[in-house]
Amino acid sequence: GDEEDDGGMGDERAEACRPALERLAVNDVDGGAGALLEVLRADPSNPTALALAGSIAMRADKPALAHDVLTEALRLDPACSSALMHRGHLFECVGRDMEEAEDAYLDALRAAPGDVPATYA
Repeated sequence: GDEEDDGGMGDERAEACRPALERLAVNDVDGGAGALLEVLRADPSNPTALALAGSIAMRADKPALAHDVLTEALRLDPACSSALMHRGHLFECVGRDMEEAEDAYLDALRAAPGDVPATYA
């Protein structure tokens, strides 16, 4: 099909993050972080998990850590839409040039059209 040849790992990696996402969706940050830690122990190069870790770092008011984690997620997968979206949010929150934030959001839309997380809609 039109899927990239990643051996199905992209979907599997994203699915591994579902328990963390479910906890974060109900503001259970500690539970989400714990579930995410389990994912990262099993697969430290999971870009989706790293993107979520960046989101948690932002919630914890640690923008430098969030930036580093999101940068690593994007190094591993430059088209990781969740990392791109969180990077846009980070740039917006830390008062970076709004053009940088908009560029990050547009990159996320280009990476996964129609897959914008509901929290950003």
